[in-house]
Amino acid sequence: MGRQINISQRHPKIRGIKRRLNALDHWSHSFQGYFPLDVGNSEYWNWKIPVLDILVDPPKTTRKIQARCLNTLIQAANYLIDARPLELSFARVTLLITYSGMFSSEICIFVDPNYFDSFFNRTNDYQSLYLLNNEQSLVEKLGVRLPINIRRSRLRI
Repeated sequence: MGRQINISQRHPKIRGIKRRLNALDHWSHSFQGYFPLDVGNSEYWNWKIPVLDILVDPPKTTRKIQARCLNTLIQAANYLIDARPLELSFARVTLLITYSGMFSSEICIFVDPNYFDSFFNRTNDYQSLYLLNNEQSLVEKLGVRLPINIRRSRLRI
C-alpha cells in the first residue's frame, strides 16, 4: 500500500473509499508484534499515512473518514508501543497529525532522545511551535478515543 497524490483533476470524486480504508486497516495491523530493531545510526524512523491525498484532505474528505484514519494511525502506533523491546525502551513512538489536511500525518519512532528533545525546538523564521490555547483538541473534535498508553500533546507547529 502506498501514498498517492491526485494530479489528474482538481477535485475528483473519491472512488473506492471502503476499499481504501480497509487497506489502511490492513496496513495498521501489519505493525502488530513489529518494532524495527535494525535502527542503525538513525535518529528516527517514520511512516507517512499510506492513502490517496484526497481521501484525507479537504474539500472531499469528511470528519468520519478522518476519524477512521486517525483511529487507524493510533492503532498502528499502539501496536508499535506494545512491541517495543526492553533494550529500546528509551525509543519514543509518536503520532504527528496534521489537520485539516491529514496527508502529511505520520508515525515517528525517535530512537535518539536528544534528537527527540531538539525536534520540538522550532523557534526560527520558518517554523514556530506553540501551545494550543482553549481550542478543542483533534481527538475531541473527531470523537476519537486514545488508549491508556498514548497521551496527547496540545502543540501546533
